[in-house]
Amino acid sequence: MTRRTLPVLAALALVASVARPAALLAQRDRGDRGGEDVTKIDTTFQFGPNGTVDLTQISGHVVVTASRGREARVFATTEYGYLRADFSGSRITLEVRSRRNRMGDSEFRLAVPVGTRVIARTVSGDVSVIGMKAAVEARTVSGAIHVEDAADRITLETVSGDLTASGLAGPVRAQSVSGDVKLTGLAGDLDVESVSGEVSLRDARSGNVRAETVSGGVEYRGTIDKSGRYEFKSHSGDIDLAIPDGTGASFTVSTFSGSVDSSIPMTLQPSDDARGNRRSKTMEFSVGGGGARITVRTFSGDVTISRAGARPNRKEE
Repeated sequence: MTRRTLPVLAALALVASVARPAALLAQRDRGDRGGEDVTKIDTTFQFGPNGTVDLTQISGHVVVTASRGREARVFATTEYGYLRADFSGSRITLEVRSRRNRMGDSEFRLAVPVGTRVIARTVSGDVSVIGMKAAVEARTVSGAIHVEDAADRITLETVSGDLTASGLAGPVRAQSVSGDVKLTGLAGDLDVESVSGEVSLRDARSGNVRAETVSGGVEYRGTIDKSGRYEFKSHSGDIDLAIPDGTGASFTVSTFSGSVDSSIPMTLQPSDDARGNRRSKTMEFSVGGGGARITVRTFSGDVTISRAGARPNRKEE
């Protein structure tokens, strides 16, 4: 898996441009918090369609939800450190910076119009983006990511945490090093990875899919485009595929110490070698006369191919 260093603490201007300056409240409050430094922003201002939100955290949660109308509501607070913000009618930028090398918990909560692009980064904390119907880029080192109703280009990455999403339209790239990846209601190309965790793709409508995990199972329940390409890999885990009746596809299935079970009638490809017998490590066969190319590889796991709507072998959660 490609490992990336998350971009953190980019240089931002402190309240460089505020759409409604009088509405902006930024304060440091000493007293009832035992001498701790707290910086807070609480403001509402006009925000145009198709804008961008760019958020950078260190330790704390980020929550962005869809609002009605053309206003943005921004609430942000941090302990010890301070906030740097740049607001305009089309862009919101928020960053937490340390003060005297001290950094406490922070929180960002924003409500912005539907169609706003969201970029959210945090080192230690969860990220939640709901209802934007626009591009989303969410990254965290230690935390979970949850996204609903996103469109266009979607990138979701976490090192230690689960990744869940639903209602995604557009190319999706999702990665977790230690955690499950569960995506539902998908339209567009899918590129999904987990090192230690389950990968589940349900209600998917995609012509190109790559789903891979090292330690965990892979589940795909969705359509198969007759000209599509699909690749599923697991080193230590089962792979369950549920495809619609009438699907035409050519399969290449490899497993070292697992079994292959299909409830869909399949035609083994003619071959001069041992492929196709029960002791073979690789099988090539077609269903529905062939069409899409589907590659399935697992080292120590079973492969199950069933009709959509059939109950999977793996236990439902």
